[in-house]
Amino acid sequence: MKRFIYPVTALTILLGATFFFPLKGAPRSAVIVTDTAATSFPAFRDTFEVKIGETETYYGDSYIINLEPKKKKGRYVLPVVIGSWEFAAINQQLNEMPPPRPMAYDLMTSLVSKTGMNVRSVVIIKLEDNVFYALVLIDNKGQKLAIDSRPSDAINIALRSKAPIYVERDVFDAAKEEKTKK
Repeated sequence: MKRFIYPVTALTILLGATFFFPLKGAPRSAVIVTDTAATSFPAFRDTFEVKIGETETYYGDSYIINLEPKKKKGRYVLPVVIGSWEFAAINQQLNEMPPPRPMAYDLMTSLVSKTGMNVRSVVIIKLEDNVFYALVLIDNKGQKLAIDSRPSDAINIALRSKAPIYVERDVFDAAKEEKTKK
């Protein structure tokens, strides 16, 4: 059994609210709260863990992060286009350059951990109209939360939480590109 709830604020979601009133014009699938009796978490058909590989400039103020399988070397990567702010935050984390003051991703990660929750993993679950969709999977004292996210935000949260990043195999296969030789 799944219950759908609507977003009010990130703080409300992170503090574990399970019911609140929908806002006019709010997205309809912002958060999926999975029943605590779910047998598998994450409950995805065929996923595998990935790591961040090479990054490159795309155009304008966009960048590409290439996700590659973590366990075995392959010829293919999953290129994900992200904005400059998200790229800067990922780059900062990868290069272990803490910001002078907490950024939004640091705040979100702190809220999760300070309230007794745990980011279990993030999963890139869907590719639709050239847009990737991801979930941040959180364990809230036994309650399983799957929070809709852009992949760039999910990856930022995963890096700060030291959580694994997964991709659905069919998503990887649909959008993979051959690695470029440098």
